[in-house]
Amino acid sequence: MTSTSYYGGAYRRFADGSWRYGANGQVVPGARDILLVAEVPHLRVGPPVHGLVWVPRPIALTHVAMQWVVTEPDQPLASWQLPHDVEGLPPGTQSVMFIPKPMWDRHANDIIGMDAPEMHPNRLMTMEMVAAAIGVTPASLLEYLRRGACPEPPVRIGRTPAWTRPIVEQWMLTRSGRPQIVQCTGCRQPTEMFGIQVTKADGDIGCVPVCAECERRLMPKLNSWNYATKGHLTVADIVSLLDRKGN
Repeated sequence: MTSTSYYGGAYRRFADGSWRYGANGQVVPGARDILLVAEVPHLRVGPPVHGLVWVPRPIALTHVAMQWVVTEPDQPLASWQLPHDVEGLPPGTQSVMFIPKPMWDRHANDIIGMDAPEMHPNRLMTMEMVAAAIGVTPASLLEYLRRGACPEPPVRIGRTPAWTRPIVEQWMLTRSGRPQIVQCTGCRQPTEMFGIQVTKADGDIGCVPVCAECERRLMPKLNSWNYATKGHLTVADIVSLLDRKGN
């Protein structure tokens, strides 16, 4: 069955619509397609049949899934500098590229990535968390990334790379050397993974070790955590959430 590689080969999408891990071929739980039309800000203008679609020019020229705006047209597509913000485009969008509607419609439903529960921000592993899990410094992990010696991060929050736990776990299985063994904050059993971001006693953001099973128990409770009013989790918050009744 044919498949397409995404996120540096960490995930593959097959012709039957399933998403699988590139390392072991197992199905990614709850995965669904991300379409270009849902990911890229755009505004339709002009007549519905032969109108235009405005896309922020920096996005049109740099988005990995929009290379066709350069390769397909016989001549460069026109751009325009907007005099002010326009409803339907993100605030601060000044330069837009004019894409003919038929061309946009050919690509609007292009599959550009995957969404899955493991992509939830609460489940992503930051550079500091991955470095701690494999027993190296964040600077060393950054060098690994620069040299292509670690999995490509499937998500970037701004310019900061983030990894999903399955990608890191698979990488750890293939790395030489053993990761640091630590004690899970919840069940107190040995674990190799640092899983949850918290605010430490000194106010800095850090992470505490949580095994995969305790993370599974935590996720439904974390999804309802009100970060806007409560801020980052503390170690005490995690222990309290795990102590509550229910799965």
